[in-house]
Amino acid sequence: ERVGESAEAAEWEAASHKLRSEILARATTPEGWLSGVLDKSIADATSLLLPEIGLLPASDPRVAKTLEITAQRLMRDGFVMRYDEADDFCHPETAFLVCTFWYVDALALAGQIQIER
Repeated sequence: ERVGESAEAAEWEAASHKLRSEILARATTPEGWLSGVLDKSIADATSLLLPEIGLLPASDPRVAKTLEITAQRLMRDGFVMRYDEADDFCHPETAFLVCTFWYVDALALAGQIQIER
């Protein structure tokens, strides 16, 4: 729309609403946190990016639950793993540094800021 493509913008906006609904319906686990894989309960640090990209507000209870799951399942010695499920390369053993930054950003967006002295 910013570049004068109003018809396309309306079409893309409608598609984005449909996609958002599908993602949230299929990525929300029965426990209320956001999975990194549709229709499965797999903890994945990429779920921390959903508020950052505007898919849902950081104040949403699903974000809070996702932060909890991240801390429980993906945190290793203060760093965040990308995921904790085995893949084609076996079970992950090391943290992916950018995931730790995603976690810190998600905490800040959710207002969970603590300064330890």
